[in-house]
Amino acid sequence: MNLARTGALKKIIPMTAAVLIVTFVIATWAVTTAFATTTESAVSTVNLSNVTLAANTSYISDSYFGVLHLSVADDTVACASIDSKNHVVVTAVSAGSTTVSFWYKKSVNGNWVSAVMPVAVSGTSGVAKTISVNQVGLVFPQQTVSLNVGSDNTMSGITLNGASVNASTLLWISSSDSVAAVDRDSGKIHAVASGTATVYAIDPLSNSCASVTVIVS
Repeated sequence: MNLARTGALKKIIPMTAAVLIVTFVIATWAVTTAFATTTESAVSTVNLSNVTLAANTSYISDSYFGVLHLSVADDTVACASIDSKNHVVVTAVSAGSTTVSFWYKKSVNGNWVSAVMPVAVSGTSGVAKTISVNQVGLVFPQQTVSLNVGSDNTMSGITLNGASVNASTLLWISSSDSVAAVDRDSGKIHAVASGTATVYAIDPLSNSCASVTVIVS
């Protein structure tokens, strides 16, 4: 037996197996990537109606089954987020124009739609001339609320353009119901589990929006 040849074969066989394994992994990755790409594709594009906001106000979209790829062309003009009910919430930051882009679908079997929403923001709200700047819009008396798991809290001391408002007159949404759930109508916050959530309140008449960070421990 040629020992040198046998030794060479012993080296070649593991190398060949390694090449085959690497080739298989690369091929599997390519197929998986291609599948993931094709399963998330928008089948149509829509231009949504223009949204015009005054400073310190917000717009809330319809509730969708799902929302993906949310982005704002100029976040110095407006910011956008997705709440726990799959609403797109757009909040005015400063005067100017921008666009908000996102994908949405309305049902589990629905197709993804690519949407573009033009947003225009005016420099001041209509009441800015009669009250101080820090009173414009919906204002919470505090920026954070700390709760223990199982406890409840209803915000008080809320003002709208300098006037007191009751929490029950606002629309309430939580960014994470699994951490801090909020009653949509009363504004009562219930601490569910440890973590941090953002609770939003929106005045349905003026679209003014405010938020508070809820820390649950």
